[in-house]
Amino acid sequence: MGGQVGKVPAAVAQTSPTHAARTAGDNSNPALRGPGEGETARGRRVSFSEEEFRFLSQARLARVATAASDGQPHVVPVAYEFDGTSFYFAGRGLERTLKFRNLRENKKVALVVDDLLTVCPWRPRGIEVRGEAQLCVEGGRAYVRVAPSLKRSWGFL
Repeated sequence: MGGQVGKVPAAVAQTSPTHAARTAGDNSNPALRGPGEGETARGRRVSFSEEEFRFLSQARLARVATAASDGQPHVVPVAYEFDGTSFYFAGRGLERTLKFRNLRENKKVALVVDDLLTVCPWRPRGIEVRGEAQLCVEGGRAYVRVAPSLKRSWGFL
């Protein structure tokens, strides 16, 4: 899995088991549950395959989509942590960002993590999750926890 690329805010690192595993070089994760279903019905617990879990644990950047109360969408890249069930992100001045303001009004959120394995042949892969955001504060720092209710993935064998 490699070493730590960036420093994760303490509020997120303390809540994310993958941060400790990633920085210690430990590839195990007890939260991992067996094969995902590609797309999971709302209301059911979303699970991730081992390949999806490895991908999400190694990636560092996601695109997060929120929407204002008037429906105006907003998409931004965020550094995230993944613990096998939920996604977490924080950031400097998070409470002052448009994404945070949108999430105060509308808890619905989507995340996409993707990459391009090869250009020739064209081999994209990625995972989209949709769910509810929980706005949290720990140690005086705000962070967001995303609990997936739907998952779609592509490009995984």
